[in-house]
Amino acid sequence: MTTFTLEKLIGRSGEVDGKWLEVIEIIHDGSQVVLKETGTKRSILNNQYGEASSLTFQTYTIPIRSTLRNELHPVIKSLLDDEEIETLSAILKKQEK
Repeated sequence: MTTFTLEKLIGRSGEVDGKWLEVIEIIHDGSQVVLKETGTKRSILNNQYGEASSLTFQTYTIPIRSTLRNELHPVIKSLLDDEEIETLSAILKKQEK
């Protein structure tokens, strides 16, 4: 079994619900992952005055563990291979105890 760290997820990308997403950051406090939507669609970024200032890619912050079931979040699973899913799932189960 290989050693797995969440930092290995950074740079991973895949298609989820018709959107291409890339992991750009790991938030250890709360065990969350920040995903950036890549591709051609961009969102308008407003400045502190509410004025449109630039276009940027949409970002999403999701938990590593699903909020509905006690397992990996489905989006995280889609970015991992079978061995990594098994390893990370085992790590999460150990943290529960």
